Amino acid sequence: MRYFDIRSSAQKIIRASVCIAPYTFHNEIIDGERWIDGTIHDPIGLPYLLKKNPDLPIIIVMNETIKHKFRHRVKAFLEGLGANPMYEAPLFKIFQKREKLIRSDFALAEKTKRVLIVHPPSNSPTRPRTACKQDLLRTYKAGKKAAFDIPKFLQLQS
Repeated sequence: MRYFDIRSSAQKIIRASVCIAPYTFHNEIIDGERWIDGTIHDPIGLPYLLKKNPDLPIIIVMNETIKHKFRHRVKAFLEGLGANPMYEAPLFKIFQKREKLIRSDFALAEKTKRVLIVHPPSNSPTRPRTACKQDLLRTYKAGKKAAFDIPKFLQLQS
């Protein structure tokens, strides 16, 4: 895994960041290497962010709940199986490791005072394929409410 300064090759990096196995099988070539979305390998990267920014508050905005249930683990298992033959990388192991890493990052965030995670409530009715207007509106309102935690958090940090 390697981090890029987006200003160096913005278009290619942006295209690579939306190459998410197993949902798309396109990969971007950068410096002769195949690239896909890094969140498969390191979903948040909180230890890296804490080390790189030792004096700054960190706000993580998630579009999924942080309490992963059993079905989420099954989904990760199936994603890893589905992606495996499509790429040269051993994505099955990476998807399994991703689940452990994201749970570890959530635990670290909970015990680190300078980290705030803004996320949907665990009872959010919205899933990736949700089309129900009422459910989407409920989730939108919950997100607006959660966003009010950000200024409070930043005031406590200063």
